[in-house]
Amino acid sequence: MTISTRALISTSDLTPQELTGVIERAIQGKQSNWREHSTALAGKVIALMFFNPSLRTRASFQAGIARLGGQSVVLAPGSDSWTLEFEEGALMYRDRTEHVKDASGVLSQYFDAVCIRSFPALKSWEEDKNEPVLSAFKKHLDIPLVSMESALWHPCQALADAVTRQARTDYERWIAWKSDELDRVRRFIEERHRWSSAYSRLKEIRLQLREVYLSA
Repeated sequence: MTISTRALISTSDLTPQELTGVIERAIQGKQSNWREHSTALAGKVIALMFFNPSLRTRASFQAGIARLGGQSVVLAPGSDSWTLEFEEGALMYRDRTEHVKDASGVLSQYFDAVCIRSFPALKSWEEDKNEPVLSAFKKHLDIPLVSMESALWHPCQALADAVTRQARTDYERWIAWKSDELDRVRRFIEERHRWSSAYSRLKEIRLQLREVYLSA
């Protein structure tokens, strides 16, 4: 399956056909414990950049990449790597030691894709709604970008919810089909039982008629 977009920031970046394909592939992968896709990311190295602390997202992405045969490197800008500047033309001073443009060039050389988690700063809605971190990386990276959650969107969680809902819907349809099948079997048995009872009654009447005939 081919994805046309180079940056997944929200599910609207995928076409309806791509969304359906991703969901179906995920359901198939879960059913086989990803054995059929264990080499999908073979030879690929993915950067996971966390601008905020994470437990489930980090664990799920690292485990998922490993199950698909890839490797991941976790980076925490401002913690275990340099703090980044995102404003174009900004002077590099104080705690801003590297610009996102330069960092993107380096990441594009070393990795096959970058996944980023960045919460809103909650200082300015006008700024947060423009997704400054993701927008800057999208502009400067030469490799695919995937959002692991941002100020506005959480596309991978939305896809996971869709997979769960679809799987639940399939299960409900299976239950409905089985219930209908059981109902047909029940009606068949009841019908057979009624015919069997009627046949037994006819036999009794025939025997009674025969006795009456013989005693006459």
